[in-house]
Amino acid sequence: MLALALVSLTLTAGEVPFDEVGFAVVRRGDALVVSRVDAEGVAAKAGLQVDDVIDSVMAPSPRSSLATLEDDQVRAYLLPTWESPVALRIKRATAPRIVQLTRPGKRTEPEFPTMPLPPEALKKLTPMQMARYMSALSSHVAKNRPEAKTFISHQEKPQVWVANGAVVEGVGASWTGSWVHLETSLRWNCAGAPLRSVTLRSEQAPVPKTIVESADAHLQGSSTTISVPLWKLSDVTARCTGSLPSVPVEAEIRCEGQPPVTQPLTATLEVRCDQAPNQSAMLDALRLFDIETIVIEEPKALRATIWWSRAVPKPVSAVLVEVNPKGVVVGARSKALPWQADDAVVPFTLDLKPARAITLALQFTFADGSTRLSASQSMRTVTKAAFDAELAEFSAAEGQLSDVLKRLKDPCKDLDATVRFLEKQPEVKAVSRSGGDITYVGKAPPGLPMLIHCHPGH
Repeated sequence: MLALALVSLTLTAGEVPFDEVGFAVVRRGDALVVSRVDAEGVAAKAGLQVDDVIDSVMAPSPRSSLATLEDDQVRAYLLPTWESPVALRIKRATAPRIVQLTRPGKRTEPEFPTMPLPPEALKKLTPMQMARYMSALSSHVAKNRPEAKTFISHQEKPQVWVANGAVVEGVGASWTGSWVHLETSLRWNCAGAPLRSVTLRSEQAPVPKTIVESADAHLQGSSTTISVPLWKLSDVTARCTGSLPSVPVEAEIRCEGQPPVTQPLTATLEVRCDQAPNQSAMLDALRLFDIETIVIEEPKALRATIWWSRAVPKPVSAVLVEVNPKGVVVGARSKALPWQADDAVVPFTLDLKPARAITLALQFTFADGSTRLSASQSMRTVTKAAFDAELAEFSAAEGQLSDVLKRLKDPCKDLDATVRFLEKQPEVKAVSRSGGDITYVGKAPPGLPMLIHCHPGH
């Protein structure tokens, strides 16, 4: 998609750096624009590019424009923490897209060293930081109450959706090729004493024995996300509606200087076959690097990104594979890559001939020996003659729509009048308006859309 954006290009001096993840931004009028992207940084690997316009931050987002915030507030909203990635909605010449940034490494010091924070520090917290602060404050209060008791609990109600004999989505649940896992936040409190271990046991499922073991003082009262295999995948896919029986799990917590406390935990899995929610992020672990189309006579290096953080439950390894239209693996296209803490870039090879559509996915191997595919991504190979013909067709359609725009002296002066004008043009097939944006689509193949973007107060 091509975009015609009417924006002010007045440059506001002063770069806001995000060296922790490898990029920087500047203010250009009322826009926040990427001014630098380090080649080896997290931002580059996530797909961020110089001159990308950061339109917004996915929830929670600030109430006012990002460009109007102070530098420290811009950093607070755009810089991911180790606990919370940041999803940026960006505008690029081709189309809007989402770029997700994750913070590499691990936290070495508490995010909130003082509890409670002074009022002036509270005013600077973003909504996401405030949510984490309230959680930390709650734990701090619980740990320091004289009447606090040792406990361990979870409150997740897992659901999975089944379609065509396969699990396609999970909420509070994930799956391998053999087992459906309970994904839940396990909470505990040692009533002022350091934690030693949390252990889960079950006679009906291969539950790992010890899931937490630490003497760190900050774990006196805390929580952790656990992934526990509780239900056989074959039992789940054979059921269309209803619930699978509750699986009894025994949890034991050991705190320093206290006798072990044992508590039963139960988990009932709801199985549904109605319309599933949006595709699970745990399947969306593959990203290709600007290779939607490859000209056979002009081969280039092929790379893909593995988002290990989206591979749930944690796999042992992954390999890039090609699949046919039925989702059956037809061959490996990369070497197997063992799991690692950070996202990884993997090179791969393809037989470019004959010209065709190609579908790729990641095949994960799990500790139970089973495998599962990620969501797939498609690309295609074309001959140079076919590509040149498509480019000529595209350029001709683009020229027609640009000529239409030239007939308008000021398209943003009266948006309703602009819509009426465009609807009467013989080259235009359809027109739509959303706020200050007008999109019109050409009749000539390939049905190219053009965007007129008018800023408020134009």
